[in-house]
Amino acid sequence: MASRYIKEIRLRHFRSFEDARIPLDDQTILIGRNGSGKSTIIYAFEFLKSALAHSLSRAVEQSGGIAELRQRQNSPGIRYDISVAINLSIGLDEFVYGFRLGSKKGLDSESQWVIKEEVLKSNTDVSFRRTEGTLKSSVDRLLPSFERDSLVLPLVAGANKTLNSIYRAIRSIESFKVSPEAIRAEPPIGALNRMEKDGRNSGDLLKALQSQPESMEWLLSHLSAITPGLVSVSADQYSGRRVIRFQQRGKGISEIYEFTGRNMPDGTLRALALLVAALSKPAPALIVIDEISDSLHPHAVEVLIDALFKKPTTGQILFSTHDSDVLAFPSVRADMIRVVDWQDGVSKVFPIERNLIDNPPPYDTLGDLFRTNALFPAQNALVNDSDFYRLSGSRNVSDL
Repeated sequence: MASRYIKEIRLRHFRSFEDARIPLDDQTILIGRNGSGKSTIIYAFEFLKSALAHSLSRAVEQSGGIAELRQRQNSPGIRYDISVAINLSIGLDEFVYGFRLGSKKGLDSESQWVIKEEVLKSNTDVSFRRTEGTLKSSVDRLLPSFERDSLVLPLVAGANKTLNSIYRAIRSIESFKVSPEAIRAEPPIGALNRMEKDGRNSGDLLKALQSQPESMEWLLSHLSAITPGLVSVSADQYSGRRVIRFQQRGKGISEIYEFTGRNMPDGTLRALALLVAALSKPAPALIVIDEISDSLHPHAVEVLIDALFKKPTTGQILFSTHDSDVLAFPSVRADMIRVVDWQDGVSKVFPIERNLIDNPPPYDTLGDLFRTNALFPAQNALVNDSDFYRLSGSRNVSDL
């Protein structure tokens, strides 16, 4: 498959965001105070993937309905349209894909909604624009039958190699909020080759990795740096359930203690799940991690971030954090950081002020500034153009 790169995600009237675009680098870090909107950005990726991988109706329902997705408006009777789009490149080609949802005309119920627009733009000859009842496309014979709540892209992905690549790239985005409790539950043996969001099937993926010595060596080298004395980790089965076993050195050189996941700390289990996920093949286009620092010692967080950043096959990484120590790690650069802030009743996204990057204060690190709420973002928030689906380059070859 051609190389894939997620360039940015765009939001308009989505939950706490009025208008925002979030550019992504190879590694991107979301920082901000509680309630600023970091989790909403992460959820936007999950929502977009779910809409394509399952169905838009299911994605809306799992979100709590259209009213829970729509930006709140104090003025009675106003219901914003919700827009989500992703800008990506595949090889040398650039694409923007997204859709706009709104209330159905003539109905007062907050639960009634319709796809008002679905758009694919590119710098190639592949594009389409779908409105409530029509579809215009640059691709010959691309005339699928679709319902008001069905997206077109999943229906046409098999009709064209380029469309299929776009569809697969978005579906390959993986989002994680690991639950140590779900891993400790020792779930029934499964056959999934992708990590679940909460990491419950870490043991299944670990079992598959045991036939790959280089992967296991990489995993153990980083996990042992996070959990002192760890000498091995493996996956086994017992009564149809997946059990993860750890061996840790005792007082003497030859003294080895064995534990199952039930007896390991939260931080070790979270790190294990994320490291195993990074070894997935094929690699996700983007790995999204909510609060990477949860239950981890600062040194362990640094080891984990360094491992994810430096593994060449991992793909792009996006994570959120409240941990000011993260901003002082050698592998973290200021240009990776997006500041999410709540201002004037909405969430906004900012890059860091250039003068903080080029001329850092003589006695403070970026982490020190963040800890004291003095890491001021740039003056202007990152917002979308009037054309929500505009390519990031100057050419919109496939406008319909």
